[in-house]
Amino acid sequence: MNVSNRVMKRSGNGKIVKMSKDHKVLIYGDSHSRGLSSGLNNKLLDAFDVLGYTKPNFNIQTLLSTENQEIAHLTNKYVLVLIGGSNNINDNTSASEQLHIFQFINRNMQTNIVLLTIPYRYDQTGNAYINEKIMEVNRKTGKCTRFNKDVTILETPKDRDYYTRHVYHLNGLGKEIICKLLASVIDRLFQPTEVIPITLD
Repeated sequence: MNVSNRVMKRSGNGKIVKMSKDHKVLIYGDSHSRGLSSGLNNKLLDAFDVLGYTKPNFNIQTLLSTENQEIAHLTNKYVLVLIGGSNNINDNTSASEQLHIFQFINRNMQTNIVLLTIPYRYDQTGNAYINEKIMEVNRKTGKCTRFNKDVTILETPKDRDYYTRHVYHLNGLGKEIICKLLASVIDRLFQPTEVIPITLD
């Protein structure tokens, strides 16, 4: 997917000129990521170019092992947002999900990563048990990544009211909350650091 990171803008004399965007945000995930790129784009400054790659029905292993040249070329001026992992959650996935997440992070240390916690599931009988497994994976992942300065963990809404009537995907309100949180995190990542000069007496 070739996408230019330049934006068209009308100058004072009415001519259309190309303006370079300073930062790129790439949202990469399963079907939960659908619609997030457009929602986030509306909340960020023009300096950000927001792209989305949606891989419906992918489990975390397939999602994170898929080669993506766009991801490989991201730098510290960019942000990679990951959401997914609720497909195929069972008794045996806790350790393997964490392993795939850690391996992916280690392969992409050249950029800023925002990792959304695995969304809850309300579409199955016995969803309380499934959600306990999801909570376990989220807790362990957060614990093991908390000292990595390049990774930010963002909690996905848990309440049933933030999911669709079909109870598998986040609804519009749930995605709106995620986009607001993402915009806040991304803005903080690129805020200039104030350097206080030290005066020598």
